[in-house]
Amino acid sequence: MKYRAEVDGLRAVAVLPVILFHAGLPPFSGGYVGVDVFFVISGYLITTIITREMSQGRFSLVHFYERRARRILPALFLVMVACLPFAWFLLYPSQMEAFGQNMTATALFSSNILLWLKSGYFATASEMNPLLHTWSLAVEEQYYILFPLLLMLLWRFGTRTLLACLAVLFFLSLGASGWAAAHAPMAGFYLIPFRGWELLLGSFCAFLAPRMTACPGLDDLFAFAGLFLILGAVFAFDAATPFPGVHALVPTVGTAMIILFAREGSLVQRLLSRRMLVGIGLISYSAYLWHQPAFAFYRHYHLGEASVAALLLLASFSLLAAWASWRFVERPFRDRERFSRRFIFGASAVLIAAFSGAGYYAHVNNGVMPRDYDMPELRQFRPDNRALQEESWQPLRARAGDADYNVEGNPFDRHLWFDPSDNRIPVLVVGNSHSKDIYNILSFSEDFNSRFQLARFGAQLTDLDDPLHEFYSSENYEHARVVIIASRYKNDDVAALEDALGLMETDDKQVVIVNNIFEFEEYGDRTMADVILLEAYHDPEIELRNVDMARRVNQAHFESYSAGEGRRPGLEQINRSLQAVAEAHALPYLDRMDYVCSDAEAVCHAIDEQYRKHFYDYGHHTLQGARFFARRVDRIGWTEALADLVSEP
Repeated sequence: MKYRAEVDGLRAVAVLPVILFHAGLPPFSGGYVGVDVFFVISGYLITTIITREMSQGRFSLVHFYERRARRILPALFLVMVACLPFAWFLLYPSQMEAFGQNMTATALFSSNILLWLKSGYFATASEMNPLLHTWSLAVEEQYYILFPLLLMLLWRFGTRTLLACLAVLFFLSLGASGWAAAHAPMAGFYLIPFRGWELLLGSFCAFLAPRMTACPGLDDLFAFAGLFLILGAVFAFDAATPFPGVHALVPTVGTAMIILFAREGSLVQRLLSRRMLVGIGLISYSAYLWHQPAFAFYRHYHLGEASVAALLLLASFSLLAAWASWRFVERPFRDRERFSRRFIFGASAVLIAAFSGAGYYAHVNNGVMPRDYDMPELRQFRPDNRALQEESWQPLRARAGDADYNVEGNPFDRHLWFDPSDNRIPVLVVGNSHSKDIYNILSFSEDFNSRFQLARFGAQLTDLDDPLHEFYSSENYEHARVVIIASRYKNDDVAALEDALGLMETDDKQVVIVNNIFEFEEYGDRTMADVILLEAYHDPEIELRNVDMARRVNQAHFESYSAGEGRRPGLEQINRSLQAVAEAHALPYLDRMDYVCSDAEAVCHAIDEQYRKHFYDYGHHTLQGARFFARRVDRIGWTEALADLVSEP
């Protein structure tokens, strides 16, 4: 295969936006499309190599896998080894557990599957995951395993049949990707059935490129158009863009156009063949490997928002580390004279087993390592938010007898929780994870429990009328006199609420609407309280024994709440819409911030005097927080509206 310098230049165009996107630089809001560019390039190069060798009758599956191992594994293993000491010193136990899971999945070429399974409502902040980026390697590795076998199966039937079969797979995958972008975004983003079409697009380029004739004017036009499509996606797309789906056609078709039309001597070919771009392209794989761990571990170490200067410095470090690993690891391991096939396969097997075993150890031991996390100056402060999150589900999991009880889809929710012989009024809380918080508070409330029984049904409001959820036919709903709706509402939920209220009023249910909680700022997977307390802990000028840190933290939360500087734009408007719905239906409307904050004291109760946190993220309550807020609820009479509601004739 003739070397194409412009393809290495194209790799640079792919990797730099990815790095700058993960650095969080706003102009590169669509920089994640660089991965899609890589997919097309990989499909093109791998198909070119395989079909050339097949046509010459010398293709060997073992030789193919050897080359892939030499290309991918040495640098990957180096980066994983480099991550270990940073993980050891910087990660809390639950983070170490998640890191171990990612390490095992990465070693077994399945991190995309793990991220799909672990993503969603409770996903740890992705920017804090040192091995987040390995999902794309897993997609390519799965492609490398499957695609040669497919070509070997179809090669005997001729090029026309082969291309027809690949075209069918292409359109099936593209159609599935479009569907998944709207209905199953996490699966669509991470899994190869929804990404395969991008690699197949590169495969079609491998078949088309040798058969196309040069046309200098049109070649430059189409190649520049391709470059425009890639850069347009980099700067125009963002996290709200449904992806991959049809939007991924923009950068991938742009990549295909460059591969097909940036011929030797064309303007785009000369541009992409510039020495600097080619140099970055040559080290692009290592640069891709190094950048995410550098950013993630820095964010674990650094409190608060990372500065642009620091992130750019880390990006530069990634490129320097990439050059070193390319020069001293990637290139030497491709040399068959220095490292034999037996060594490559043997060493790879040993390291895969070692990383898998270490990751599994961290997983089964819940990430607990022989390290001391005691910070006596911070009293009973606990920095591990994921552990606090899991703990907050304990009351419901204990009641359900289900260790996997979670936000929604719980079989126990369909059964009767109420005691028919109990004279107290049955109250059902319904909603997503925030209904768990309300359930916990009410379950700890002495005033509430003296008058009411309590149950929960976990569901998104937009799914209440889905027959699969069985909400309206559930025994708890049928027996409940009062339904409390508590969720993290979005605009779609407000619209769905109107329909739900109509059905509940028909069923003679008394309904109470609980609004959105204010969302305080987060810093990766740290809360505002974490940042303030840990900054004070590490500040040699602050003597914690002489500072009322509880009041300082709680005042900072009150200032943020009063200024409306939350992390969720549009939240106030959604709450106004909820209140308007409640008023239109003459329903009680409960404001969660009434029990969180005290205007008289100018505080929002984020921690107590022992520095025990009441939030494990932007607004979900810890178990300690639920107990504290239960006392606040009783003190301010927050649930009196329920008593008034059921006492009405």
